[in-house]
Amino acid sequence: ADDLLLPGYEYHFLDDSEDPPEFVSQIPAGFAGESSEVDASRADASPWLDQVPVIRAFRRQVLAKAR
Repeated sequence: ADDLLLPGYEYHFLDDSEDPPEFVSQIPAGFAGESSEVDASRADASPWLDQVPVIRAFRRQVLAKAR
């Protein structure tokens, strides 16, 4: 069986230790959600994860049956 890990929050911040400051993100442009209340250097990745084919298939096949 394959394992799948889907983090809810990914790195998404302006690194001002660089000159000039450099934006760092593990989330594709346009898909970052709100910043984490616990760690401001991370953003909600669900807008991006919602588009991942395996997530969509899981929701169709597994979650829809649970209703």
